[in-house]
Amino acid sequence: MSCPDTMQSVNRPLGLRILRDAQMPLPWFHSPSDLAKTGPVGRHTTGPVIDTGDGGIGEQWICHDGAWLVHVYH
Repeated sequence: MSCPDTMQSVNRPLGLRILRDAQMPLPWFHSPSDLAKTGPVGRHTTGPVIDTGDGGIGEQWICHDGAWLVHVYH
């Protein structure tokens, strides 16, 4: 499944980079429209992660099961 071509940023992007080999727990990621909904427990990212931050603050986005999920970090 592929995700929509556009995603709505939660915060102002500070930069964009692709993390190709990131292995991050999917429960860290939330649905941007329902923050209570997270990725499945016990699974990790398998594709590229889009990082909008500068390493200290930002958002990380992944496409999972045809929907965008976001992890906000600071």
